[in-house]
Amino acid sequence: MVEPIACVRLCMTAAHLRDRGRLPKDWAIIFRALFDLVADGVVCFAVEPGVDGATPVRLRCLLINGTAANLLGWERSQVVGRFASEMSAPFPLAATALYDLAVRTTARSLPEPRADDYREGVAIAPVEPRWGADLAPQTASTLDRPLALATEEIPAPFPQGIELPLGDRWLSIAAAVNGTMLVATLRDITDSHRAQEQLTATNERLDAANQLLAAANAELRAIADLDGLTQVANRRRFDRHLEDCWQRLSRTGGPLSLVMCDIDFFKRYNDTCGHPAGDDCLRQVAEALTLAARRPTDLVARYGGEEFALILPDTDAAGAADVARNCRELLAQLAIVHPASDVADHITLSMGIATMVPSAPWACGKIIVEADRALYRAKQAGRDRAISVTVDS
Repeated sequence: MVEPIACVRLCMTAAHLRDRGRLPKDWAIIFRALFDLVADGVVCFAVEPGVDGATPVRLRCLLINGTAANLLGWERSQVVGRFASEMSAPFPLAATALYDLAVRTTARSLPEPRADDYREGVAIAPVEPRWGADLAPQTASTLDRPLALATEEIPAPFPQGIELPLGDRWLSIAAAVNGTMLVATLRDITDSHRAQEQLTATNERLDAANQLLAAANAELRAIADLDGLTQVANRRRFDRHLEDCWQRLSRTGGPLSLVMCDIDFFKRYNDTCGHPAGDDCLRQVAEALTLAARRPTDLVARYGGEEFALILPDTDAAGAADVARNCRELLAQLAIVHPASDVADHITLSMGIATMVPSAPWACGKIIVEADRALYRAKQAGRDRAISVTVDS
């Protein structure tokens, strides 16, 4: 791609040499054709001090290539030699933006312009540029020396710029000033702007879809970890939580208690009252156990059939016994009638409690065995009771 700055220098130098008879006319035409080959629109202005303080600076058009003329709808013959303030049709905002870019570029500390500054009916507040050593006001004789302008070093790549909506298109305008010359580049970014808008909309839809997917996945994980009937944790969730608690407490040295519960004579209850009543009984027992194990780290799970389990991390034997007692008291308050029980006229629980301090990693099966043995002893001792054991690790 041909560099805009190089073409500006070349064309202005060629014009200077042609005017002095040092370059054949055909060569000047070739250089101008080369200037028109630049993919971006390029406009070169002379930066002149304002007159009578009315404006900080004036921009006089020196060169404009065909791309810039087409983008802005300007006729080159009508704008070369004229000031930017006189270039009003068909897009006055573009001329206003170019003028403001020149002022802001010469006044180094001014804020960057924004596209909103160039809406129809919005006036650009006059600003005074700070003329630095390289931007001192120039005399007319200095401005009439194109060879000097063409050989000056112009900074790139045009650090100051804005994007403007012009009609149904978007235009990027950037400019750089050095000495007494401003070079502005213009680029039609309609396609990229629309593509960016489409990409943004697509990303927004994708984000929304990802959020819905994440919520659905979370719901599926929750469903996968719940017992469908009682809505407490299922055996899969029980195994994972027990393993997690075991690993954590094996590092911290805290106690872990496991309570295994079995509904007394539940088969008789099902046979006598029917399976729908049995399902309702299981749900009520699960609710009572959940009320007793209230801490966020506690877990109530349906272990299988009429058997439930409570995982109580950081709970010693006395604390686990208190939880077991609360479970039995809450169940007694429910007073679920059991016409076929040998120990009471309502539903009761036999409970086995095992407490230990985890030590060896991946050995959590030991506490399950001990709690199950304690449960068996509670049944053998007459049911409707809790038996607790403390196990050495």
